[in-house]
Parts: sequence; structure tokens; C-alpha cells
Amino acid sequence: MSPKARSPEVSIVLNLHNEARFLRRTMMSIEEAVRFAAPYGISCEIFCVLDRADPNTRAWIDAYDFSLFTDCAVIASNNGSLGLSRNDGIARANGEYIWLCDADDLISYNMLAGLYQTSVTAGPKTIIIPEFLLAFGATSHIARYFGTDKASKLLLFQMHPFISRIFAHRSLFESLQFGDARLSRGFAYEDWHFNCEALARGYEFRVAQQTIFFYRRRPDSLGSAAYDVSVRHPMLSTYHEPRQFLSLCDKDFAAYRGKRVFEYEHAQVRRDVLSDRVMLELIHAANQIDPAIDPEQLPHCPVLASIDRRWLAAGAAYYRACQQIADLKFSHVFLLPFLTTGGADKYILEFISAPTRIDPSARVLLLFGQQLDRHAWLDKLPSAAMFIDLPALDSALDQDAIRLLTLRLLQSCAPRATVFMKTCEFAIEFFKKFHVVLADHSFYYFYFSDKRVKIDGLTMMSGYSFDFLSELGDRLSGVITDNLALVKYASARIDNLAGRMHAIYAPVKPPRQRRNYRAAPMTRRLLWASRLDVEKRPLLLCMIGRALAAAAIDVTIDVALPYSTSSIPKEILRSAPRLEYKGGFDDFYALHPWEYDAFLYTSAYDGLPNVILEAMSAGLVVIAPSLGGIPEAVTPESGFPVPADGEDEYLARTYVERIAQLYSNEYDLASMSDAALGCIATRHTRDKLARSIGTLLAPTLTRASAA
Repeated sequence: MSPKARSPEVSIVLNLHNEARFLRRTMMSIEEAVRFAAPYGISCEIFCVLDRADPNTRAWIDAYDFSLFTDCAVIASNNGSLGLSRNDGIARANGEYIWLCDADDLISYNMLAGLYQTSVTAGPKTIIIPEFLLAFGATSHIARYFGTDKASKLLLFQMHPFISRIFAHRSLFESLQFGDARLSRGFAYEDWHFNCEALARGYEFRVAQQTIFFYRRRPDSLGSAAYDVSVRHPMLSTYHEPRQFLSLCDKDFAAYRGKRVFEYEHAQVRRDVLSDRVMLELIHAANQIDPAIDPEQLPHCPVLASIDRRWLAAGAAYYRACQQIADLKFSHVFLLPFLTTGGADKYILEFISAPTRIDPSARVLLLFGQQLDRHAWLDKLPSAAMFIDLPALDSALDQDAIRLLTLRLLQSCAPRATVFMKTCEFAIEFFKKFHVVLADHSFYYFYFSDKRVKIDGLTMMSGYSFDFLSELGDRLSGVITDNLALVKYASARIDNLAGRMHAIYAPVKPPRQRRNYRAAPMTRRLLWASRLDVEKRPLLLCMIGRALAAAAIDVTIDVALPYSTSSIPKEILRSAPRLEYKGGFDDFYALHPWEYDAFLYTSAYDGLPNVILEAMSAGLVVIAPSLGGIPEAVTPESGFPVPADGEDEYLARTYVERIAQLYSNEYDLASMSDAALGCIATRHTRDKLARSIGTLLAPTLTRASAA
């Protein structure tokens, strides 16, 4: 791409596709700018790139008189990609400077001269854009742009504060080409990606003052289609690499943190335009060419500035995340809402530790995507694990920004990683939006149970997780659950899950003591330990207490609550007899379960609860509902099953009947305890879990080591 002798000052690269109905006005506008620039010693050539152009557009260009330009060429391409077609035109350019244009827009007549003069003054490491954009056609708005002397580089993380119609020294295009972001469900905006790469190479942006880009808004344009179809973000660029991002955005982050960001009121944009005689004359000239640039829209159309503090939070949060990550690369990532003391989180902790036990070089990244004041069990994470609390990175983040942060972290520091997702809005909505651009990652979904709701006495299942698996299960590498019942249920209804659902039973750490029904007397005390959430049916527990009192059965139920958030205040426990609140706990065995006669469990829906397994490992007989995976552990041989459904009064009476049976001397509680212990010893060991996880992860570990 070496300049020829006596090459023109500017090469105009014009991209065309199906703009025949607009081309007369587009070329009139360009001609006006070329004539205005000529007295300043600025000569221009033009290269028209027809990418899969329709016959009318091709015929119009073939008939056009290019005599105003020092040189011209018509280039036919079959790219189906704006970025690749721009590259084709740039490759033919001879000018010292290159200016990119599209075939349906107009420009102010001073544009070319302003871009050229600003670029010469600013130097070859500068990219020049117009100062104002006036959108017309399907919708109207006015925007004002700023250079990187005012616009923070943090902005480009979540939005594009510049435009595609750039003007730059040819040396930029000798070192950097446009990527291929053709219309698809994947990434879009090759101009945004290009500008990110340019910034990473040390380029700055400046505006040519008092120039206007008249942008035609078309409902059938590629830009509109890209917005509707794509993930609405560009490909990963050098700009996003953690070390590069830290270096590039260091000053801008300091300004953001110190509240020294340049700010500009959006409302000022309209005043800047309507109060400036030069701007009005430029609009007047464009209106003479195309009356669709409607002056009646100017007083009330939307206005915006390309800088806004609201768009900085995501970039600042990514900066903080990059500070934590530095040069680290991760082989396994967990997308979790937060980390609490629940049984599901205890189960997931085993999977967090497993990769580092199997492969010492493995590194694990935990991304928490939902707000929680205090995370639990962080001290239980392996040394090779790092966690990032995404909402805590910046208080101004919304869920869209959190999902974008997750995407860029997966791309930049966990390429080809194995990703595990817990059921939560954060993980599911992220996957829905971005799975199409993460084909190199393997995704596993933890699926324990489906929420159940009652309407007019009828129990129905919430379809949140089920519908997710129905729609996107074929994109997952696997679905992990802690019980076989759910595998059978889901596989019978969703064909694409066949062979990809894995029942891996939770391990239980044996306690230091066990209940001895043969030697220890009955204490007339039962243990209930769970969250005070609607799911765990505390109102039913209160009814059981009242039913025990009504039946004159001398039994007390000790209630213990984990140190985690509950949605129902514990004062509810005081409303029922036979219930005694014993405080909170982090470790189930700290409650000395072996001192109780049985473990009582209530729930509206469940998988195979860890707390039941812990109670069984302590030798306790369990009284629990036959729902979810519970019947795989609590059987008539090892405990007292209760019907899964029914009116609360009926269920309370049934629980009381089971409690009465416990004390009836008609059951061999010692043998039931032995059966419970046998179930735990044969199926719920850490060694068995490790083998199951090793088999599951073997292909991904092999792939990660090969990479």
C-alpha cells in the first residue's frame, strides 16, 4: 500500500450495497466537500467498493462521472461484510490520508477540509471524526462527539463513543485492518472493534470542529439488523487484554475514581447547534441537497453527547477486575449468584476443589453476579481459586453491565475454559445472551430441583429451569444434578438431554459421633434445621407443632437456622407450641444431631438435600416428604417417608402420625439407622464423588492441557 508519486492527499473509500435510490444525493454531498477542499490544496481520489451490490446500485455507479476526482476505481467484492469490503478499498488507496464513507449518508461541505487540517495538525497517530452527527430518516437525533482528550477510554468497554466514518493517516491502515463482523447472531460492529484496536496501538481520537455527519437512519439498514440480531457488542480486542486495559485506561480510571471526569449536559447539544450560525448554514446546505434533513425536527428531536458518566461504571469495574487478575489464566469458571451456607453451595464447593485435585496446574475463577453483603465459606476455597464479586466492583453496575463483564472476563482470562453455572438469573440470562459467541467454552449446568407453586390447591411446577434446558440444553456440555429422579424426569421430557444429564451424589463427611438407638434412650426431642424460606415450609412446621400439642404427644422440635439470609422472620416460631428455637449454625454437626431421636424435614420442592444426608450420616432416622430425590435416601427401610403433596392440615397430621410411629416401639430404629448409614457409606463418599467428577471433566482437562 505504498503511496504513488504525486499521490492525492486523500483517498475516499466508499462502500455500497443497495443504495441506488440515495446515491445521487450522497455523491452531490461528497462532490461539494471535494470542491470546498480543493482551494486548500487537498486533492481526492475515490474507490467505490460494491459488496454484493444490487443491479441498480451497480448501474448507477457505472454511469457516474468521476472527473472531479484525481483517480477512481470500482471494486466488486463478494464479502457480505462491511469490514472486509473496507479493507478491499483501503488496499487500493494511494492517498496520504484515508477517509471511510458509506453510500447513503451526507456530510457538511466543510467536512473533508476540516478532517484533513485537524489530522495534519494532530499528527499521524490521531484518528479524526466529525464533531456532530445529525440522524435523519426513519428516526432523528443530534449527537455531539469528543476526542480522547475528553472522552474516557473506559467508555469503549460498554459503548462506542466514536463513529465508523473515520479519517486517518494511511499508516494506521498499514498496521491494522477491519475484522469480519458480518450480520449474524454473533458479534457486530467492526468499527467499534477497529477503534478499540487502534486505541490499544496508541492512537488518539480528535474531532474536526464545526463539522456535521448526516446519518441516514434506515429500518432495513445493516446497522439496524445488526442491533436486532447480534449480541450488540464487538469482538474481543487487544483493548480488552487485562494488562493492556490497565495501561491504556490508567489515567481515565484515576479521573473516574477521583470524580474528575469531563461531563457535558446532553441538553447542551441542541443549544450548540441551534445557536451557531455556521452550524445552521451547514445544515441549510445539506437540506438543499436532501430535504429529508428536516429542520422542523431540530427543536424537539432527541439529543445526546457521546460522553456520559453512566457508561463509565462497566469500564471502571473491568479495570478493578483486571487489577485482581493481572496475567492469570483460568481453566475453570463458576457463575454463581453468591456463596452461602446452603446445601447446593456445599455441593458446588466440591466441584470447585475438584479440578485442582485432578490437575495441579488448574486455576479456578468464581464470578458472583448477584448482590449479597457477606459471602460464606470463602475460607473453604482452594488456594488456586479466585473470586470476583461483580456487583461490588462498582455500585452503578446494572445486570447488562454485569453480563458484559462476565463475557469479557471469560474471553480475556479464561479462553476455552470449562464453565459451571448454578441456577440463577445471573447465569441463565448471561448464557441466553452470549452462548452463541462462546463456542470454545464448555458449559455445565447445576440442576437440583424445580420450584413448585400452589394455585387453588393444585400444585404446579415453575418452568424457569426446565424451559431453559428445553430451549438451550443442546448447547450445554452437560447437566449435573445430585439425584437420579430429576435425571429421569427431565430426560423423559427433553430429548436433547439424553446422555448429557449426570446424577452425581453429594458426599458427606462422617461426624465424630453417631446416634446409637440400641444403647441410648429416647430424648423426646427432634431436630429441624433449615432456612426460614417459603420453600422450606416453616408454616407447615408450625402446624406440626400445634398438631403435636393437640394430640398431647410429649415431643419438642428444636429449630436451628443456618447463618444465611432467610425471607421469613424467626419470630414466626414463637407462634406455635412444641417448637424451640436453638439459634444459628454453620456446621450441622455442631448441633450434635446424635443427641436427637430423629431429624424432621419439610419442603415444598427439593433435590436430595445435603442436610438430610448429614442427618443420616449421624445415624439419625429421618422423617421427610417423598419429593424430588429424597426417596433415593429416605425409604421405609431407613426412615419415615411423608406424602409429597396434600393440604397442609393433612400433611401436619401425617407428620404427627410418623412421629407417633417413631415412639411406638413397633419399628426397629437401630436397623433403620444401619440402613441410613449403609446408604451414606456406599453412595455418598468423597472418593466416589472424585471419581465421578474426574470422569466428567476428563475431556475438558485434556483439551485445556492441549491448549
